[in-house]
Amino acid sequence: MEDDKRDDRGERPANDLERLILDSRAGRAPVENLLRALVAADLYVSSATEIKDDGTGFTPLLFDNQAGNLLTAVFTDPSRATAHAGRAKYLLRLKGRDLFRRLPAGYGLVINPGHPVGMEIQPFGVEAIVRDFA
Repeated sequence: MEDDKRDDRGERPANDLERLILDSRAGRAPVENLLRALVAADLYVSSATEIKDDGTGFTPLLFDNQAGNLLTAVFTDPSRATAHAGRAKYLLRLKGRDLFRRLPAGYGLVINPGHPVGMEIQPFGVEAIVRDFA
């Protein structure tokens, strides 16, 4: 049953996007479907500082990966960001396409860092998503 899908920790996906991440990872859904959903979804970006109405004050939560790339932390649901609230307690909600278009060149994304329903998108992947989907 669709509703019985669980992540590696036995948790239910928080939303349709998370179900699609799991389905794509398991080969049950094409990656292209996931990327289309990702650019259409509401995503949440953590900030270490309060974000003003004009967008100033945004200090994103960043991670380094083994390839030496900087990855911006992005969450599929606000509840996924709580594990990192000590480092970045503010959230900015953006449509996926807006996030991908605004991401500086050379940056990638880590979706739901530290959570089983997550993934990394390297900088070259961000460029391809902007070109092909956003």
